[in-house]
Amino acid sequence: MPTVPELIPVWRRSQDLVGRLRKLFVIGCPKSGTTWIQNQLAGHPEIVIHGEGRFAWRMFPAISKGFQAFNADQSQFVPDPVTHLRDVDLLMCMRQLLDMQLFRYIEMASGTGKDMSRVRVVGDKTPQHSVCLPLLNQLYPDALFLHVVRDPRDAATSGYFHFAQGDESKRTEHFRQFMQGSWAQAIRQSRAAARAFPDRYLEVRYEDLLADEPGQLTRCLSFLGVDASPQSMSGCIESGSFKKRSGGRARGDQDNKAFFRSGVAGDWRNHLDESMAAELCEPIAQLMRECGYEPECRLPAPTSG
Repeated sequence: MPTVPELIPVWRRSQDLVGRLRKLFVIGCPKSGTTWIQNQLAGHPEIVIHGEGRFAWRMFPAISKGFQAFNADQSQFVPDPVTHLRDVDLLMCMRQLLDMQLFRYIEMASGTGKDMSRVRVVGDKTPQHSVCLPLLNQLYPDALFLHVVRDPRDAATSGYFHFAQGDESKRTEHFRQFMQGSWAQAIRQSRAAARAFPDRYLEVRYEDLLADEPGQLTRCLSFLGVDASPQSMSGCIESGSFKKRSGGRARGDQDNKAFFRSGVAGDWRNHLDESMAAELCEPIAQLMRECGYEPECRLPAPTSG
């Protein structure tokens, strides 16, 4: 293993490189299409993005508890405050660790042949960071946040097969917790935080991306300030292709055991009856409407004959 004196110059160069690039965080309720956006953006010559780092959601709280435990122990045996860790120390520790991880993303991308001289944006995709925007914004005051939003019924359906493995005994509780808990929390908390930096926050709906992938990608690339030429757009679309990522299946060719399960909108109708869907939507009806989704869950009437 290299010595610390040998590592310090590498660490400084990595900080300088990451510091020159724009930071991006792709967020959203799980199973809303964040991986699709990540894969699309990864195909752009000016963007490096990976996931899921889970920095602010998992790593930073663990580090914070370590700092608190140390200070509590130090207060008991060495009350001199100069020996205690400060909040600013914690903040700087978090920033340096995140810088190093983003640099690792860059190192990994350079190994794939991407021209690092063209890269302008480095990012991470962690869905749960939707509840951590204030901390991430404190660490990177110029960071960009791209929030992928999906109909909560479809997101919960996808999550049912991914997280609950389609276990019928967990169906009702899963859908209730996912829609009224995870989905609603992600929307409310990210939107509340983004009021402080509306020009650095963009929402993209999964359904709109399905309906007009080039148009929605243009919005995203313009928001990121990178090239949106047909050549760059083509690379993004190819990189995010459902067929490519699913091993050859077309959208709608469903595999409930696969991570890329179906890739369509409205599949919830195949897994939720009308009464259950209506009950689940009722507490979040207003929020759904604000996101452009109709909470009324009437299924199409059967055709006669």
